[in-house]
Amino acid sequence: MKSILLSILFLIAGFVLQTLNRPAVEDLEYEASVAWNETNLAVAEEAARQALGRNPDSVRAKEILSKLAEPLRRPEIELALTLGDQNRQELTEKQLAEAGRIALSRSLFRVANELFSEGVRRSPKNALLQQQYATLPGLQLDAEEMQTRLIQWSKSGTPPKDLVVLFLGLASIDSRGASSAEEWLRTSLAADSNDVESRLGLARCFLAMGRYRECIQLLDSHCQHPRVAILQAVAYATDRNLSAAQGLLPDSEPASMRAEFWYAKGLIFVEQEKWDDAEIALHKAVRERPLNKSFRSRYCEILRRLKKTEEESTQVKELETVIRIVQASLNIEQISDRSELMPLAEMCSEIGAEDVAGLVSAVAGR
Repeated sequence: MKSILLSILFLIAGFVLQTLNRPAVEDLEYEASVAWNETNLAVAEEAARQALGRNPDSVRAKEILSKLAEPLRRPEIELALTLGDQNRQELTEKQLAEAGRIALSRSLFRVANELFSEGVRRSPKNALLQQQYATLPGLQLDAEEMQTRLIQWSKSGTPPKDLVVLFLGLASIDSRGASSAEEWLRTSLAADSNDVESRLGLARCFLAMGRYRECIQLLDSHCQHPRVAILQAVAYATDRNLSAAQGLLPDSEPASMRAEFWYAKGLIFVEQEKWDDAEIALHKAVRERPLNKSFRSRYCEILRRLKKTEEESTQVKELETVIRIVQASLNIEQISDRSELMPLAEMCSEIGAEDVAGLVSAVAGR
């Protein structure tokens, strides 16, 4: 019995000594500060984390960890500091917006999208969250999703005119717009290789710039994803690899990326010289995405081949209207007032883009 008591006393004494010998929070903060100033990043991180472990409210430890996020290439550090020990459901709309902003600034697009989506779901009238949420697919060159979010926003608020005009340009992106997006999409994939939407965005860049083989290679590792498979089919079809393209396309029209599905079908029919089938498929692609120059240009070519002069003339005029819309979107500084959007709304209506025309009209205040 005596030996047991002695063992317990030794354990207690050891614990007390260990506690007394543990550095104070202030000492850990000082150690972290010195290590940061001496660019000893590993020691700075360890000391700052220990300080936070002792005192979760340590301002200095949080400051140092926040500074370490960039040189350590660990964007999740700053995000974790913002979120604290709360789960997403416990965050306020303001915290969701701030956490999403940090994730976005660190190229964590997938995380940012989840945060903004939760914020918009809870507070659809929050203009900041709505703008962040609608802007994100634009960064990923996803015109279809950006249109959906802008239209949804217009039901509870008014999107800014600049964002709507930028969307009009995105809907018909060409090599000029794509080249500027390549860098940030590469950065996003480097930060989160599992971000399917950023991978699709970079693939759209390559398609717009005619870099079809790079597009195919980029999508190979994720081709089991239905949306990825459709875009890869477009790349294969454009590169005239018909068997690969056909093997990737679903048997029936998908729920999303319908325009790309029909465009790939149309390209395959063109290579097979099935002109009537190509006309039908490309017409469906144009109907799904009336603001897309590439889809409409290929449709015009088929109508010309089929000698459908009247239909071709109509489509050529509408293509010219699309080009005027794109040119207007490139000169956004010339649109100083919301009311000046009305001509764009009318042009959208002329080419069959009624949903977009309604959005632009709503923003114009009509």
